[in-house]
Amino acid sequence: MIEARTADGDVISYEYNNENIRVSSSINGAKTTYLVDANRRYAQVLSEYEDENVKVSYVHGLDLISVEQDGEVSVYLVDGLGSTRVLVDENGEVVAGYTYDAFGELTGESGDVENSYLFAGEQFDGELEQYYLRDRYYDAGVGRFTRRDVYEGRTGEPITLHKYLYGNANPVNYVDPSGFFSITEVMGNVNILNQLAANFYAGAISTVAIDLAKAWAVIAGIASVSLLVSDTKDEQGN
Repeated sequence: MIEARTADGDVISYEYNNENIRVSSSINGAKTTYLVDANRRYAQVLSEYEDENVKVSYVHGLDLISVEQDGEVSVYLVDGLGSTRVLVDENGEVVAGYTYDAFGELTGESGDVENSYLFAGEQFDGELEQYYLRDRYYDAGVGRFTRRDVYEGRTGEPITLHKYLYGNANPVNYVDPSGFFSITEVMGNVNILNQLAANFYAGAISTVAIDLAKAWAVIAGIASVSLLVSDTKDEQGN
C-alpha cells in the first residue's frame, strides 16, 4: 500500500525499502521514519523518528520487551498468542490494558499510554485501522487481509487457496506475521521433523541421512515431508 485516504479526508502515504519493508509513514505531510532491524526473523521497528528526532524507541529480546517515549519506559505483558494485554511502568504499576475479540479487533482499552503494538504483538496503524504484517495489511474488523495473497496455496489443503484469509480462519491458534503463512502450520512441520528424529533414536531410521537444507525446506513449506522421507530412504538404499 502506497497511499490511502481516510473517511475524514486525511491522506496517508507509505515508503518501503528494496526488501518491501515499510520505512516511513506520513499523515497529511507529517512524516514518521522507522529504523528497522531487518536481520530478525521478521523485520522489527527499533525506533520512530520525527524531524530526525527519536520519538519512540523499542527493546526486543525474543519478542518485544519495552517501549520508551517521552522519557517514560513501559514493559509489555502478553498472552500466549503474543497479544499485548497489559503495559506496566518501571515500578510495575499497570498503565494500560487491552482486550480483543478472536480476530484481533480491540474490544476494550484502558490507560492513556500511546501504543501501536497490540494483537499478536503486531504493529497497528491507528489512522488506517489495520495491522501492518509486512507483506500485507490485515483488517481485524473483518478478519481478512486487504490484498490478495501471492502464494498459490496447496490443492491438498483447500483452506490455503483462500487469497484473503488470516490465520487459516483460526486466529486463536494461528498467527501470520509475514502475510504469507501461519506460524502454527510451520511449527507443525517442525514437530514432524522432531518425530523423525525420535524415530531414529527408537531404531525406526537406522542412519542419519536427513540433509539440513531439505529439512528447512520442509519447515519453509518449499518441500513436503513425504519428499523428505522419500529422499531419506533413497539415501539409505531402501
